[in-house]
Amino acid sequence: MTMRNARGVVCLATIATAVLAAAPDARADEGTLEVGQRVRLLGTGSDLWLTGRLVDRTADRLLIETEWRKDPVAVPYGEIRSLQVSAGKDEGRGALFGAVVGLALGSFVYAVTPAECSGDGCLQIYFLVAAPATAIGALTGAIVAPEHWREVDRGAPAAALRLSDRLRVGVGPVRDGGVRLAASILF
Repeated sequence: MTMRNARGVVCLATIATAVLAAAPDARADEGTLEVGQRVRLLGTGSDLWLTGRLVDRTADRLLIETEWRKDPVAVPYGEIRSLQVSAGKDEGRGALFGAVVGLALGSFVYAVTPAECSGDGCLQIYFLVAAPATAIGALTGAIVAPEHWREVDRGAPAAALRLSDRLRVGVGPVRDGGVRLAASILF
């Protein structure tokens, strides 16, 4: 095998590893909706997401507190096309994805750069190119990791009982069958 072919094999193996490691997680983890969670919703008449913190859930609407408005926004259930809860930012996954992209780019640069080397010299040049690219990619991925969202059932509770100004209990159906019991306490 010639040195040029060996470089191509190393580059292809690195890119294949990058693609497999960066594949999205196939699990569909459905969330639940609770007061205090960070949520985003898409209304029936809009293509813009409304993002904020859920401050109240009544029999006919949700109250969302946003960063740009002092009073909570009341959104009737009938006007919600999609409702999601935040699963947070996964900086570790972002760093892994960035590292894989950096490694793939470093390997590509190594493969297309003409270099006269042999044996261990080629491996040293590869690490001098790929290691910084991998580190920069990991750092960038951790910084720009996006917030992840999970779809939740947007239906109103079947029955809600306000026991006081600070205590509410609700019962409603769950999408896959069963019953959900929810309680919220304001303090």
